[in-house]
Amino acid sequence: MNYLGFFKTFLKDKNIGAITPTSKYAVKKICERMDFSKDIVIVEYGPGNGVFSKFFLEKMSPKSKLIALETNPDFYKFLQHIHDPRFFIFHDTAENIQQILEQCHVSHANYVVSGIPFSFFTPELRQNIVAHTWESLTKNGKFLVYQYSLLMTKELEKRFERVHTDITVLNIPPIFIMEATK
Repeated sequence: MNYLGFFKTFLKDKNIGAITPTSKYAVKKICERMDFSKDIVIVEYGPGNGVFSKFFLEKMSPKSKLIALETNPDFYKFLQHIHDPRFFIFHDTAENIQQILEQCHVSHANYVVSGIPFSFFTPELRQNIVAHTWESLTKNGKFLVYQYSLLMTKELEKRFERVHTDITVLNIPPIFIMEATK
């Protein structure tokens, strides 16, 4: 899906939080926090047009898994064209992460990467997603959240032992990266 297609999807769905896909520089900067040298399970909330998904699949080992949860029907349909036995796409929400892991015969994820627009959600929904994510991660697993604001920092600090925040200016607009480690 090109930039125009992404933008058209943005205009149709009030729950999409970005007008353009995440830049390749920002993707690489976020993925520096991940260890692709071993078999891992990655969950991606809101993969959009698959900019992260494609990068993950290039870096992941043959026995790793990428589980993507997308609520937008246009993005979901587009992502179904990724044919890789390590890739599992669900038309579902982040709240259901534990059930989805079970469907994929996985007990826990090593990483959860999320660009979903938490600022659009109620405080209760944000808390639920963070709690379900924490429960779904392995010990020392990471929840990597990229956002246009620092809203989620305090929410992550309530649940995770360590939270590190960074900013990436080579993105339109610049994004904050929050790395929460269980």
